[in-house]
Amino acid sequence: MREMKDSGIEWIGEIPEGWKISRIKQLFSEVNDRCENGENYTLLSVSEYYGVAPKSERISDDDMLTHAETLDGYKICKENDLVMNIMLAWKRALGVSKYTGIVSPAYCIYRAKQNMCAKYFHYLFRTDMYANLFKQYSTGIIDSRLRLYPDKFLALKCQVPPIDTQRRIADYLDRKCRQIDAIIAWQQEVIEKLKAYKLSVITEAVTKGLNPNVPMKDSGVEWIGEIPEHWVLNKLKYLSLDIGDGIHATPTYDEDGNVYFVNGNNIGEEYLVFKEDTNTISDTEYASYKLPLLTGNTVFVTLNGATYGKISFYHGEKILLGKSAGFITLKSTESREFIRYYLQSYTAKLIMDLSLLGSTIANLSLRTLRDFVIPYPPIEEQIQIVNHLNNRTSSIDAAVSKKEKIVDELIDYKKSLIYEVVTGKKEV
Repeated sequence: MREMKDSGIEWIGEIPEGWKISRIKQLFSEVNDRCENGENYTLLSVSEYYGVAPKSERISDDDMLTHAETLDGYKICKENDLVMNIMLAWKRALGVSKYTGIVSPAYCIYRAKQNMCAKYFHYLFRTDMYANLFKQYSTGIIDSRLRLYPDKFLALKCQVPPIDTQRRIADYLDRKCRQIDAIIAWQQEVIEKLKAYKLSVITEAVTKGLNPNVPMKDSGVEWIGEIPEHWVLNKLKYLSLDIGDGIHATPTYDEDGNVYFVNGNNIGEEYLVFKEDTNTISDTEYASYKLPLLTGNTVFVTLNGATYGKISFYHGEKILLGKSAGFITLKSTESREFIRYYLQSYTAKLIMDLSLLGSTIANLSLRTLRDFVIPYPPIEEQIQIVNHLNNRTSSIDAAVSKKEKIVDELIDYKKSLIYEVVTGKKEV
C-alpha cells in the first residue's frame, strides 16, 4: 500500500510520500500577450464541460464568449497554457489548452514556469475540491458576479507529484476518460433516438389519428399534410379563453415570500419546476398586479431561449408569471392533454421554427400561439389519442430515464476516478 503523509493543509489532507505542496505562483505565471490581427488565429472558447476548444467545434449553449466585431487585442494562448474564465472558475470554466489560438480578453492565461505535465493540473483544477476552493476565494456578492482574480489564484496551494507521476496520471486519465466518454456518448445517442421516436409517435397520433384505415384528406397546410377526413382545422385562439404572457417588469423580491416568480426556465415536462434560485414575492406584491386567467385547463409554454416551446400544466400553484412564460387557458370543453401533445409534435415544432425565421434570438410570439393551426378531431377521439399516447410515451420515458441514470452514474464515476487519482488516493 502506498505510504501517505499529512500535507499540513486541512482541505487537502494526506498526500503520498514523495509529493509536495506548492503555491500555484511557483508553478504558473500569468501571461498577457495580445494579437494584432485576430483573423490570423484560431478562436478558442472555455467551457465548464469541455475545457478549452476551438469555438467552431463547440455545440453547447454554454459558450462563454460574447460576439465581438473584431478579434484584435484578444489574448494569445499557446499549447499547454492554462486558460481560465475568472467569472466561472468555480464552475470549472478553465482548462489546459491543446491548441494555440486566441481567447477573450476577459480570460486569464497562465503558463508553466518549470518542467511540468500541464494536463495533470488540468484534471486537478477541475475537481470538486478546487471548484469549491475557487468559489471560496472568488470576489463578489452574488454567484453571477464572482471573480477569481490572478493574485488570489496564484496564492493558493496545491499538491504536486513528481514529474514522472504527473505524466503517468495524465496518460492514465486521458485513456480512462476517453473510454468513459465513449460509453456516455453512446448512451446519449440512444437517449436522443428514444426522444426522437417519442416525438414521431406523438406526431403520428395527433396528425393522423389511431386508425390507419380511416379515409384521409388534404389539410391544405403543407407542413401538416393529410389528416383524417372527419377532422377539421382549428386555431388555438378559438379553443382558448385567453392566451398571454407574464409581466414585463421585475417585481420586488422577498426571500420570505410564498409566491414564486415564474419564467420560461421554470416550465418542466409536466409540472412547473421551482429551483433554488427561483425568486419569490410577498402576497402584497402579488396583489399589486393584474393577474392572468389561470384555470385547471391552463397550459404553460416557454416563449424564448434554447428551450422555447416547452410545455407543462398549471396545477394551482401560487405564482406570478414573467414575460418568458406564456399561458394558454383553454375552454372547459377542450382537452389540454391533447393540445399539449400537439404542441410537442414535429409539426408544431416546425410551425414554431418557421415563425422564428430572420430572428437572431428564439422568441415565440403570442401572435404565433394565437394563430396556431391544429388538426382537430372530435373530443371523444382526442381522449382516445391522449390515453394511447400516455401509455406509449410512459414506456419510452421509462427507457430514457434508465439511460439517463446510467449517464449520471458514469459522470459521477468519472469525477470520482479523477479525484482519487490526482490526489494520490488511487495509485496508477
